[in-house]
Amino acid sequence: MPGHPMQTPIVPDITQNVPSVGSPVNPSSAPTPPAQPTPQAHVAPPQPAATVPLAARPGPSFADRSFMTAPAPGSGMSDKPLWPTEPPTVGRPTAPTPPQAAKPRRRLSLVALALLLAAAVAGGGFFFGRSVASSESVSTPIAAAPTTAQPTTAPEPTTPPATAAPAPTPAPVLPPVNEAPSPVLPGEGADEPVAAVAQAVAPAVVLIQNELGQGSGIIYDASGLILTNAHVVGQFTEVQVTLASGVRVPGEVLGADQLTDVAVVKIDTSFAFGVAVLAPEISVEVGQLAVAIGSPFGLQQTVTSGIVSAKGRVLESLTDDGRLSVVAMIQTDAPINPGNSGGALADRQGRVIGMNTSIRTDGSGGNIGVGFAVPSDTAKLIADRIIAGEPLEQGFLGINGTTPVIGEPGVVVGVVTPDSGADNAGILSDDLIVGFNGTEIKSMSDLAAAVRLQPPQATVTVELVRNGENLVVDVTLGLLNEP
Repeated sequence: MPGHPMQTPIVPDITQNVPSVGSPVNPSSAPTPPAQPTPQAHVAPPQPAATVPLAARPGPSFADRSFMTAPAPGSGMSDKPLWPTEPPTVGRPTAPTPPQAAKPRRRLSLVALALLLAAAVAGGGFFFGRSVASSESVSTPIAAAPTTAQPTTAPEPTTPPATAAPAPTPAPVLPPVNEAPSPVLPGEGADEPVAAVAQAVAPAVVLIQNELGQGSGIIYDASGLILTNAHVVGQFTEVQVTLASGVRVPGEVLGADQLTDVAVVKIDTSFAFGVAVLAPEISVEVGQLAVAIGSPFGLQQTVTSGIVSAKGRVLESLTDDGRLSVVAMIQTDAPINPGNSGGALADRQGRVIGMNTSIRTDGSGGNIGVGFAVPSDTAKLIADRIIAGEPLEQGFLGINGTTPVIGEPGVVVGVVTPDSGADNAGILSDDLIVGFNGTEIKSMSDLAAAVRLQPPQATVTVELVRNGENLVVDVTLGLLNEP
């Protein structure tokens, strides 16, 4: 039955301690005289049992405990109260008792009372079960209700819990350039953030030496690929690489691009080394922490720190073969000295945001707080071309322009080269170029650096303003320095 199990009322059995008799008492017959004691027994005969029928006897009153007797000391019985050997006569009726037939009536009344109690318990359990089952958050069947006492009042129906709204999807985090897992760091709140960055990045920074000089490198792939500067490897095809552990291994130069100053070296993977995580330039913010790790003056695993002073800083220089190199760099005031070239510039998360490349000095050759690093995504782009064996030629837009002296930033188109990509796309003189492949263009140096990262025959988008109207054109680039 639902709810608590019904307990049938227990009728006190007052005969449990009364001496047994030969036959039940019959009120219609005369009382049987007690048996005469034998001569050998000198014990007083027991009193005859009362002739009052059992059904007519009221139960003992627990308010009046005069009928309870204690056993004699040493009798061997427990100290608990016992029923007397002769039932108490207090409150007994003196008139003749009703016939034995009254006993079934009492039993019937007790059964009826038990049925009423059972119905009450069942009804209470039913309504209690309904009140609990009305809550959608409860799934336990009513039959499995606990067996403890039922509450006197039904609990208030619980309101179904509201469905939680799905958490907003966080903005996607830019994946590292090489899609490698981020290193485990103590966190943004580390007491020593520079130490945490150094611990994460230093195992991937190596010393690279050749017969004429030395520099640094960054292991960026588990296959043993190392990023470094083209001017570190020079014209050599074999270099010596010293890992962070101090182990020296031979390195093979897979290729180098003089115009971007990027080279790739490969080592054997049978030695233990760390692998750096590369972060895109879009994740870099001016003013953020910057940690430089390299081998200035051959002092391996040197760590310095500063901030990102600027990004998109375009540097122009001449290569050994007389060509003009135009590369957009990350500027930092982290101390960088000769030997740091090819080393890592890392952010607070322990990701490499750039490859240290050059410094500006006052003529003494020392650091004055103006250093430059090739952005990691630029270095990775060129490295992928080197590994794939693709041509390293640069794209050519086909214009000659200037940065406006007054007015909105951009590039004012001067001369358009005939049959060039710009000419075929309809770009005209006096057009103001303000964007290239979704990147804002503020000066002619910005445009030159953006174009030269593209290979020949690449199709790019150019945003420009003509007579106050914004236009977007598609341009197929040509080959830079094409005869």
